[in-house]
Amino acid sequence: MANRRCSVCKRLQSYSKDEYKYLDKDGDLACSIMCVMDWLHLEEADHPFDIPKSWRGGVVRLYDRDRSDICHSDLLGEWYKSYFERNVAEVLHLKGHKMEYEKYGFNWGSKSYTPDFFHLASNSFLEVKGKWGSSQRSKYKSFREAWPDVRMLVVPWVLAGNFEKMRERLI
Repeated sequence: MANRRCSVCKRLQSYSKDEYKYLDKDGDLACSIMCVMDWLHLEEADHPFDIPKSWRGGVVRLYDRDRSDICHSDLLGEWYKSYFERNVAEVLHLKGHKMEYEKYGFNWGSKSYTPDFFHLASNSFLEVKGKWGSSQRSKYKSFREAWPDVRMLVVPWVLAGNFEKMRERLI
């Protein structure tokens, strides 16, 4: 067993060795759906989104593009890359959170990164992450080093079942 502290409630969570190897070891991590909701409410802005000056030059607004993703949400009229992302989007929507899916990308050097969701009320991002491979973990770590002031929370794959059950109850 390995332990990781939730970035929101600060509780120590235990994960099996297999679960832990696929978690982000460095970034903010939520341990439950309630912690995701609480995190979104922590710093709600009372103004519309404006790209902070420190981000200018590196943030790109991504406009609608042809999507060949695997999972469609009839509720939101949007395509997602996974059922986990779709479930998170629908649960947050039904709980009153306005989210944009893959609308902003960050560039630094020859690299780029597109977080999954942007939360309009708090100017923050959610990254819904399945199992991290070493290249994905390296890319995310590089992004966090290049953009340390970007507010982002990782929703780990171990919460996928919880979001699926919550979606079924809400729909």
